[in-house]
Amino acid sequence: MLVVASPSPPAFLFAVAPLNVVFGRAFMPDAAMLFSSVGAVLFFMRWTGGAGGWTYALAAVFTALAILLKLPALYIGLALLFLAYQRFGSSLYRQAAVWCFAGLTLLPAALWYAHAHAMFGQSRLTYGIWNRYGYAKWGNLDILGTWEFYVVMARRLAGVVLTPVGAGLLVVGLLTKVRSRRELVFHVWFLAVVIYVLLVPEGNRSLVYYQLPFVPVCAALAGKALGGFLDGRLVAGISRSVGVRRTVVAMCLAAIVWQSYAYAQPLLAAQPYYAAQLEIGREVDALIPRDALLVVGGLDDNAAAEYRSQNPTLLYFAHRKGWQLLPEEFNDGARLLDLGSRGARFFLVPIRLSYRLNSADVIMELRDGEGRLIRRFEKRQTGR
Repeated sequence: MLVVASPSPPAFLFAVAPLNVVFGRAFMPDAAMLFSSVGAVLFFMRWTGGAGGWTYALAAVFTALAILLKLPALYIGLALLFLAYQRFGSSLYRQAAVWCFAGLTLLPAALWYAHAHAMFGQSRLTYGIWNRYGYAKWGNLDILGTWEFYVVMARRLAGVVLTPVGAGLLVVGLLTKVRSRRELVFHVWFLAVVIYVLLVPEGNRSLVYYQLPFVPVCAALAGKALGGFLDGRLVAGISRSVGVRRTVVAMCLAAIVWQSYAYAQPLLAAQPYYAAQLEIGREVDALIPRDALLVVGGLDDNAAAEYRSQNPTLLYFAHRKGWQLLPEEFNDGARLLDLGSRGARFFLVPIRLSYRLNSADVIMELRDGEGRLIRRFEKRQTGR
């Protein structure tokens, strides 16, 4: 019963959400972006509620950090705008503090992305966030006209985002009577995330971690439902027994933990293709000099992008610097000669790359700059 006694059901739900369990431990900016987004809403809510200027400063810092970490964090601006409107009403647009806040939070990101664009102009290396240069994550309105997109989003929301039990609690939380105007911010926040999904449909359809922004606000709304049940507001006619209510809440939390494990486990499992790459990388590491530049071949989901963001996985496993080519690029002799003139000493040539969800058949050959065979690797992996 210890978990039921917790004063913060939303914090518990956030901690055990499958997506948060998986990607909260990954070397990615998304967890830090979520942290900063929550801090932005928290401190801006306190400032608009009458707290001191230090909350205004913290809100500005967290908002700027969230946007700098990942540009889609701009969605949080709708929740902040709603909070500002609650405090200032129709005079919102005449408030110097609001305009100053917008400048403090948007200017750092504008400066950074201007710098990033200048870097692209010099190196042609891109982060791949704009459709013109990289992977087309934004727009793609045709996707919004398909049922498949909405089915995928609904399944993830009721699965890896919150689990089925958590999704049910979310619906209850959304439909539960709002007790104060301040509480409305969570509904606006939820709406903001929905709008973000509609603006970035391809990114959300292809990449499951793009639904991470749902986790904190959905945990808050689902936690509201649990809290209402626990204190008797939602079940006055069902059970007046505190013990019964605590038992039911404990069962819900236990079910969520169990379901979270079930949904997180496949995401945590190593994919067979990358397991094969890991084995090959380790063997290559033992075969070639530490300072050798290496050219590797591999599959890449962004192969069709005009300025491809290369996949460094195999180079990372081999602990070497170098270049990653697509399999067909090894047929371009001029390209290979150019890389050799730039210092490439070894080439890890793909012979067969069979990549499925639960199996992989990978054959590669390590060759030196003269084309001599050093080692042939044949790896067959299956999922657990």
